Amino acid sequence: MRYRYLYYILLLIPAFLFRDYTPTNELKYISIIDEALKNGTWFTFYNHGAVYADKPPLFFWLIMLIKLITGTYNMWLIGLFSLLPTIGIMAVMDRWVRKEGIASNPLVSNALLLTTGMFLGSALVVRMDMLMTFFIVVSLYIFWTIYKNDEHARIGRHVLPVFIFLALFTKGPIGLLIPVVSIISFLVLKKQIRTIGRYLGWQQWAILAGLCTLWFALIYVEGGRDYLYNILFKQTIGRGVNSFHHKEPFWFYVPRMIWSFAPWSLLYVVLLWKGIQQKTINDDLKKFFLIVISTSLILLSAISSKLDIYLLPEYPFIVYLCSIILMDNLNNKFVKMAITVPALLFALILPAIIVFSHKIFAILNNPILLLAACTMLTFGGVVALYCCIKSKLLEPFV
Repeated sequence: MRYRYLYYILLLIPAFLFRDYTPTNELKYISIIDEALKNGTWFTFYNHGAVYADKPPLFFWLIMLIKLITGTYNMWLIGLFSLLPTIGIMAVMDRWVRKEGIASNPLVSNALLLTTGMFLGSALVVRMDMLMTFFIVVSLYIFWTIYKNDEHARIGRHVLPVFIFLALFTKGPIGLLIPVVSIISFLVLKKQIRTIGRYLGWQQWAILAGLCTLWFALIYVEGGRDYLYNILFKQTIGRGVNSFHHKEPFWFYVPRMIWSFAPWSLLYVVLLWKGIQQKTINDDLKKFFLIVISTSLILLSAISSKLDIYLLPEYPFIVYLCSIILMDNLNNKFVKMAITVPALLFALILPAIIVFSHKIFAILNNPILLLAACTMLTFGGVVALYCCIKSKLLEPFV
């Protein structure tokens, strides 16, 4: 329990040790960073000479730092910039729920989050989405400490805009919009919108504006007016209103959440439904998590440019809200069914591989790793089925 975050890193880091860079994103980022280092540019980036203003510089800086220190693009070191924010998200969420004194099992929350398909996949690729999600989670946690008059609330008022800026500086406007819109929506729900100045007053906006002005000024100095126009208008307004890249309809995310949240999609739906039906989403923290989930989904759906991974900031709040609701519904038949279905599918994986082994092994040169992975999944499925049948859902976490 005490060292669980270290165990998570040790479990996940081999995924970076035994693979190469993906050609679509990771190799492209390496090429862009290599070009920036050769040109000596730190605020403007180019891809084979063409302007690449799609992403802010923070994540690129971290990889550039690895290159400057080690002389190479070491895969497992660069992978830490996805893994460490993943662990950081869980650490912040665990602390948040624990401080509120809400009945919850952090091991269950961690296990659900780390085995939710898209979240786990995002932790194992070199992208800036997980780092942005970490800064968003920290921003909202800092808001909460101010809202609850925590002992660190005074410091939090000055730190909040810095972390919101870091989210913006990592991935772009969505890093700013999600925390700001979530905070405003929650205060509206609580009929406390007049207190907005306590959290996002002129001092906070002045810090944000100052940091953004400095960033834009350095872009102008290094890349000129055209680059600044590209990042402020083409990449921001263009992608948001009528995207030239990844344009999808408003309802894009809803059906795709079925497989993005697999294998726990049904469980999350059942738990959210039970929470609303039983009216157990009744304290401020649960309401705030639900506000973050709903406003983020509406906001991301309204933006023209969409990818499954853009929904990543939703995952911690959905999982932790559901894990809290789970504590009151361990013996509910619908909850058991929602766990039994994926458990049964996992239990059947190894038998299915054995049945179709003549076709699968003909394709693979070395099927040992596949067999090992399928054996582990089947074993996990059998254990989960046993716990469901014996009404001991939390036994593996005790």
